[in-house]
Amino acid sequence: ITFVGLILLMEGKFLGLETIVLGYILEPISGISIYLTIKDIQKVSAHLFFYGAVIYTIGLPFYLINIPMIAIIGDLIKIVGLSYFISFAIKNYQ
Repeated sequence: ITFVGLILLMEGKFLGLETIVLGYILEPISGISIYLTIKDIQKVSAHLFFYGAVIYTIGLPFYLINIPMIAIIGDLIKIVGLSYFISFAIKNYQ
């Protein structure tokens, strides 16, 4: 959704900005399905993913005042959680 918004915005259409905002609003819905799927399998990974998402969401408004590091740190925590889950799944489900 965000990618489509970027394309529209690059074409000078204000609808692109609205589409980007819609993408960020809907992101937690897709994230909660990932969290609910992995929490019963590997709790540490699920908690890293969840709290990374919380930090990312809190950090989004800071982009407006040129402080992107909070959201980036949240994204990195999510990536660590997902990577840990993938390595756990590879070790235990082969």
